Amino acid sequence: MMVVMILLPLPLTIYLIGFAIIFFPRLVLTRHFWSDNQRKKFFLYDVTKSMTKGTVLRRIIGNPSSVNCIHLPKIEELPTSLVHVLSSIHSFYYLPGISRRLSKRCEAMRELDKRLYAEIDCLTSRQLYFYFTLKIYFQHMYIRRIDYTKQSEQEMRDILRKWLKFTSNLENSAYLCAPVFFNGRKS
Repeated sequence: MMVVMILLPLPLTIYLIGFAIIFFPRLVLTRHFWSDNQRKKFFLYDVTKSMTKGTVLRRIIGNPSSVNCIHLPKIEELPTSLVHVLSSIHSFYYLPGISRRLSKRCEAMRELDKRLYAEIDCLTSRQLYFYFTLKIYFQHMYIRRIDYTKQSEQEMRDILRKWLKFTSNLENSAYLCAPVFFNGRKS
């Protein structure tokens, strides 16, 4: 909003804003106005885009037989190349404090996993795609970077159960790498 207020007095700004609304609606319009199909399409696109870094991650870590075989140092002590790849997988900008943000993300996702474990059978298909209970908006499949292309409601529940089992005993560093190995195992 502040950017619009600054740019509005400049000549031809209205044309630039109109151009951006037409050709780049994801950047200009908020997700609040998106339909469910637009959200699904964007989430799948974003997950697919972030999973392209999986090959780089596999090159850095290797290709272990199991995700439990991944033994990495604490998130704060990870090598820069690995932190850079993890930040792109989880859609974070590589800025100062990235290790702290990745650590916070891991903590939040583990807490979501604890809550999800008890309530997975109560979720509707819309909640499976987008929402967590009690109106706290989290995208279960999206936030975990799980590819859910053409999955039914029951299949998504099964995938989330497999995810919970897959990540239950992982260290935090390995947990952040888990989406790449989970999606690779699934396909």
